[in-house]
Amino acid sequence: MKQYIKLIIIIVLLTMGATPVVAQSMSDDKVIEYILKEQNKGTSQSQIVIQLMQKGVTIEQIRRIKAKYNKQKSGEVVGAKKRKTTRRRKKITSERKLSTTKRKMTRN
Repeated sequence: MKQYIKLIIIIVLLTMGATPVVAQSMSDDKVIEYILKEQNKGTSQSQIVIQLMQKGVTIEQIRRIKAKYNKQKSGEVVGAKKRKTTRRRKKITSERKLSTTKRKMTRN
């Protein structure tokens, strides 16, 4: 897989050197729109990446968009920070469960 990515990058760099490319920046929304349009046409993922890079999209932007997409696909909220449960919170929760259980036992 890594060799495949290296090959794509080399091809892109060689292509860029052969033809003058005007660096344009595309917003994330425009990149996503372009990707969806090309996927609907049946264009391969590697070809889409090459075309995006020729349009001035950086590999970092492509990776960022892909990570964002994968997070949304897995159900995570984008931009939300995961909170760590502290020991105190766990202790309070377990104490509440214990007291609830004791109340139920004394009622019976």
